Amino acid sequence: MDFDQIQSVGKCMYCTEVLDAKAMAKHIETHLKIMEKDDALLTKNIAYIHLKISLKYAPHFLNLLVGTNMKLDNLDFFLRAIWLECCGHSSGFTLPYKNGHWQDSNDLPFTKKIGDVFTQTNKLDYTYDFGSSTDLIITAGKTFNLKLQTDAKHDITILSRNEPLKIMCSICKDKVALCACEICGLNDDGFFCETCATEHEKSCEDFAEYCRLAVVNSPRMGVCGYEGGAIDEARDGVYKL
Repeated sequence: MDFDQIQSVGKCMYCTEVLDAKAMAKHIETHLKIMEKDDALLTKNIAYIHLKISLKYAPHFLNLLVGTNMKLDNLDFFLRAIWLECCGHSSGFTLPYKNGHWQDSNDLPFTKKIGDVFTQTNKLDYTYDFGSSTDLIITAGKTFNLKLQTDAKHDITILSRNEPLKIMCSICKDKVALCACEICGLNDDGFFCETCATEHEKSCEDFAEYCRLAVVNSPRMGVCGYEGGAIDEARDGVYKL
């Protein structure tokens, strides 16, 4: 699938405005600045950081709000649950390649606090599955002192997530694709609506047995039999015409 040809947009959780990834990150921070100003006179405000999650070669994105005292293992659990978990693969956070070499202490312990991590860098690399890898880029936005009804050490707020991508059936070109064929490859010929999937079964005997994969709103789609996440399931489905 040529993702460059697919528009990727998300909806702001505060005002429901729909924007692309770059515009959304800026838009979200305007809301957080207003919230911080409104909370300025309140006591026991907690520091939260705006994290932007993206990929180099796929249009999926997340904007998250997390407490600076949260540990990396909580973020790992969340990313697995919303985008990645299929077979219990290993994962890891690393400081990015910089100035021609790896940074010192490149691999980060999962017990490290997010606020401490982003005093070293404004960007992290994250890999799920060191075989058929899905590689994410985690970029730190600004930190805000807020009074929220959340557990800052464990809760993660989804500020925006890309809406399901408009992936159409490769055969009829008219209906939304509901499934893909792993053996035929996730390319312009491998996505099918239900009617065309039935036809594809006649020419691809492995499709019905083990190669039929769900179309889901995740960069892990089509990898290692991934079938979808356990968080925000309403937006983990397919595009609605």
